[in-house]
Amino acid sequence: MCVDKDTSECPLSVSVSSEEIQTLSGSVPIGDSASSPAEKFRALYRLRPHIAAGVLSFGYVVNYMDRYTVAGVLADIQRHFGVSDSKSGLLPTAFICSFMVATPIFGFLGDRFNRKFILSCGIFFWSAITLSSSFITKPVTPAMGFAAGSLIILLVPEPKRGAADQHQVQLRASTSWSKDMKAVIKIPSFVFSTLASASVSFATGVLGMWIPLYLFRAEVVQKNIEPCTVEPCSGRDSLIFGAITCVTGFLGLIVGVAATRWYRTKSSRADPLVCAFGMLSSSIFISLIFVFARFNIVGAYLCIFIGEVLLFLNWAITADILMYVVIPTRRSTAVALQSFTSHLFGDAGSPYLIGVISDVIRQSKPDLDLWEFLSLGYALMLCPFVIVLGGTFFLATAHYIVHDRNRANQQVEEMKLVSIKV
Repeated sequence: MCVDKDTSECPLSVSVSSEEIQTLSGSVPIGDSASSPAEKFRALYRLRPHIAAGVLSFGYVVNYMDRYTVAGVLADIQRHFGVSDSKSGLLPTAFICSFMVATPIFGFLGDRFNRKFILSCGIFFWSAITLSSSFITKPVTPAMGFAAGSLIILLVPEPKRGAADQHQVQLRASTSWSKDMKAVIKIPSFVFSTLASASVSFATGVLGMWIPLYLFRAEVVQKNIEPCTVEPCSGRDSLIFGAITCVTGFLGLIVGVAATRWYRTKSSRADPLVCAFGMLSSSIFISLIFVFARFNIVGAYLCIFIGEVLLFLNWAITADILMYVVIPTRRSTAVALQSFTSHLFGDAGSPYLIGVISDVIRQSKPDLDLWEFLSLGYALMLCPFVIVLGGTFFLATAHYIVHDRNRANQQVEEMKLVSIKV
């Protein structure tokens, strides 16, 4: 399936002429009526990129719904099974470790085979495992996962490699996986942006897992709600935090893209500098969460909102950085390596680490609701320091970004010459 201007491989393609459309059997004239079948087809064809983006976004949302379900009912899990913070932290670690191990394998396959079928098969497998291990009576996310996989097969096209860069020739992988890996890890801006992504992953894993429970304990200490003695426990804080995170994720993405577009007119290093600003500024407001949570839950939510917007500025920008410092035939491998590294040093272990620190602090303290709240808060204070470290990595990325981008462009031009000769 093709999505570029080369119509020689397309079973059905739209001509640049406004008077006809090209098919396998020849050209079909387009009538004067704007509502003719051919005109409707052209309108639908133009919408394909938007439809594909919507379907992929849906799959991404389902992924995160499944990933953070545990955090929303963590107080109930702790009470029902009688587990400590450290053991609770192992739940997301088990999920992320399997997720992390699979990424290099699918990165290798993605650079060499049909990507949409690989993606769909992965979603089908993940949904089947989620369904088989579920004890709930209405398995919503597995059903949505199957729907996402089916829609990807039906509606998402398989673009040519390098199509996003508007190359006129098909670029193919001609080197081994080990050579691709060696080439990728020699790109300084990729390495530093990956380490920065790991810092973001560490922070989001910690916040997503522990903040709802931390705020629940804060409400108990402030006497706003009763301690959880009967299931189900209060889910108000989980619901509010989830809603805030959905809004801040979308808002941070939009603000980040707009900020980089504006700053690119002033600096060739705009992308990593915007990310660095977001991370360093976010650390301030994330730190203030633990100040306000002791006496003003509304103030804590406000700090969460601002801190997450700033933290999420870098999501789309980091993907852009990878796209233009890594050549097209190695991008799936690079994405897989970045994802693996981000999880390995990020959310694969961060929830467990915070749980362990919380339990160690609480061991020598009275078994009171106040110390349940304080011990988790002290453990969570590690998060702002990791965010500052991530901002520093983005500053290092800014130092190398121009050189690495020019080098990638030069490599692509050399590959295009080779492809033309062949």
